[in-house]
Amino acid sequence: MFRTIRYVVSAFSVLMPAVAVAMDVLVLPSPQVATDARNEYKNAVLLRALELTRPEFGDFELNLNGPKMKRLRALSAIRTGELINTYFSVESPEWEENAIRIDVPIRRGIVNYRLLLVHRDNANVIGSANSVQDLRRFTAGVQSDWSTKGFLERYGMPTVAGESYKGLFVMLAEKRFDYLLRGVHEVYQELEHRADVHASLVVAPDIALYMPLSTYTYVSPASPRIAERLTLGLNRMLQSGELNAMFRQYFQSALDKADLCQRRLLFFSEEDKQQHVNRSLAFIDPCEAQSE
Repeated sequence: MFRTIRYVVSAFSVLMPAVAVAMDVLVLPSPQVATDARNEYKNAVLLRALELTRPEFGDFELNLNGPKMKRLRALSAIRTGELINTYFSVESPEWEENAIRIDVPIRRGIVNYRLLLVHRDNANVIGSANSVQDLRRFTAGVQSDWSTKGFLERYGMPTVAGESYKGLFVMLAEKRFDYLLRGVHEVYQELEHRADVHASLVVAPDIALYMPLSTYTYVSPASPRIAERLTLGLNRMLQSGELNAMFRQYFQSALDKADLCQRRLLFFSEEDKQQHVNRSLAFIDPCEAQSE
């Protein structure tokens, strides 16, 4: 359940001489759909980073009930920090220019590996693709503000834009487009939540796409102290191994189901392929990430 989490000053501090205590207040948008669980892991990581930095920065409030907003509106809002001051986004020049990036890829690059959600009638033909070129005869469903939309169109991939996240699944079930690109970390949970309504939707077998669209935490320029705090907390988690432990807790089951090592991994360019080969240790290895 999305909520506001507040850590208040301890009773001991009340006995101390009165001093001004600044509480860090982080405000993130509410989810677009009540059943949308895509932010659970990111919010849990954020909470832990805040807890780990209480000795240096003190108490905090984490508000996960900010105004609902899509990515483009969030980009505009985070400039001033009046409606929201923290947001998770795929890296892009626009976000780099207008917000402070916390340089820890909290999802460890799992979002770079995309599975194709399809209608079961088309599963085998789409799953037989051997290259991105083979997929150009199929149409992808997207939302207008998704980073994947621009990425696909840059490589000449046909797209159809839906009005809402929830509506895209309806459109796919009605065969108004051919596939929906979903992250390994989200597709199986999405299918589970929609099993009764959209039983015709399945993950295409045998293939996966590599799209270098890593997710970072962005903080409003109006909140440099929060950015400093999250940088410290997230790096502590990365160095101690706690970030990897949380990552596996939330995503190991999905990685095992996806079995990426046994899929043909399709690349959009040679540059993307080299980036995948030379990725930093902060990013997952799709084969080593599976359970023993």
